[in-house]
Amino acid sequence: MRKPKILYHGSPRNRLKNIKPQKQTFRDKGEPPLVFATPSLPLAVIFATGLLSNWAQIGCFGKRFYMVIKNNQKLKIKRSNGSVYILESKNFSCDLQKGMGSYEWFGKKQTKPIKSIFYPSLFNAMIKNKINIYFVDNKMFQEIKKSKDHGYKILQKLSPEK
Repeated sequence: MRKPKILYHGSPRNRLKNIKPQKQTFRDKGEPPLVFATPSLPLAVIFATGLLSNWAQIGCFGKRFYMVIKNNQKLKIKRSNGSVYILESKNFSCDLQKGMGSYEWFGKKQTKPIKSIFYPSLFNAMIKNKINIYFVDNKMFQEIKKSKDHGYKILQKLSPEK
């Protein structure tokens, strides 16, 4: 796999001068603090929401990203803003066996962005970047999270936001 020249880091925090490694709990609990980035601008836009696993789930079917959000967070996501930071990839690595595979890169050092893109509406930015967004009730959200196909069959029956 070739290393991309640039990577994108999405954050609900705007005007960051440096991206600092952070301790995370969603991948391997024993990992040191890391900076996560992706070669995909649409995926970085999703991460700029500051998504929380208890109210949102993300994924990719083919090359199309999706975000499933609990209905009670609809207003919050429609009002949220955030930024995507463009980073040099030189200090980043990828482990295809972890996380989102080739969409997930990580670095151990503080990183200064080359540039940033501010999105006054992350909801509109996701629509513009062709991300399928689904608002669902708690029952359906739990069914999607528990499904073996990551919700594919359920989401095929729903219409994404436009």
